[in-house]
Amino acid sequence: MRRFISIVIFMMLIFSIGCQMPVDNVATDKDEEFDYIRKEDEILDTYVSPYSEIEEIQDDYEEDDEDEKYEEPYNDEYVKITAYYRDGDNIVVPITRKIKRQEGIARAVIEGMIKNDENTNVLQPYKLFAPLPEGTVVLGMNIKEDTVIVDFNEKFLEYGDKTEEINIISSIVYSLTEFENINNVKILIEGREKDILKYGTNISGLLNRNNVLINSKRLNVEEKVEKIDVYLYKNEGGEINYLLPMSFEYIGIAKEEICNEIIRLLGKNYDDKKMFSSLPSGVNLIDSKLEENTLILNFSDKIKNYGGTSREEGIIEQILYSMKQIEGVEKVKIIIEGKEGKLPEGTDISRGIPILNKINEV
Repeated sequence: MRRFISIVIFMMLIFSIGCQMPVDNVATDKDEEFDYIRKEDEILDTYVSPYSEIEEIQDDYEEDDEDEKYEEPYNDEYVKITAYYRDGDNIVVPITRKIKRQEGIARAVIEGMIKNDENTNVLQPYKLFAPLPEGTVVLGMNIKEDTVIVDFNEKFLEYGDKTEEINIISSIVYSLTEFENINNVKILIEGREKDILKYGTNISGLLNRNNVLINSKRLNVEEKVEKIDVYLYKNEGGEINYLLPMSFEYIGIAKEEICNEIIRLLGKNYDDKKMFSSLPSGVNLIDSKLEENTLILNFSDKIKNYGGTSREEGIIEQILYSMKQIEGVEKVKIIIEGKEGKLPEGTDISRGIPILNKINEV
């Protein structure tokens, strides 16, 4: 009897200890996500994911039957991230890919953008290149509230021209602000602030998507000027079409007219023949309104002037990603001349289409 009681007590102790052991280093509270720890004077960010677990599950498994339930357990070894690289024409391209789940995902994103053999081999099939100079090291990263401070070594400054300089900074800012709770980026070199880089780019203060241009001849938005990002397609090597943001500055456009300006820019013909839009020319946006989290866009009938399923998918993607930057928008509903229905190739547009947290997924 004593032996039996001893075994029971022993098993209870083992069970108690096992319940206290963490199975993953994923924060469950938003405030905890951005806490950081100091170890030997190095600042390390804790795990942060830009994607919800629900989205990851939905992307990994396709449901053949609405009533069928997933039997295979979700494998959480990998997490999806979106990082910004450059192509052969020095255009910055966002790519969503999987990397191993780890502590310090934000750091891993940046380290995956540094030129080295490993990153070159990963990006080669997609005809893309790492934008950060070879030998760059992330000395520290401090994520607090909505701001991330990244400290690089001096190798970070060993690039060749102004275009590289602009692309390096814009790719860092856009990659880190893909994380849901990061809005601002502060860049340090060897622990010190550096206001102006060697080709005149200003990195003082906090950098964000409101004051940083991407795929533009400049990085910094001028004072009293605002910007929007329009998503266009770029053909790479005659084989791959990438969707990517291009920044445009504007003055004096009312907030309620931003949607009209985005559609106008999507309908333009661009000098660079590798850059193109799937949207038919001459399309007008009659009106737009935001109802809860759904942006309703009322187009003229000319939006149907095209043919082909891939063209239709391209139009929808361009509209979705371009409208994503408007505060509060989670879905986009397209109506034509005030009527709901389907697009010419059969896409049902009678309901709001969700904007996904992935782009150019590989």
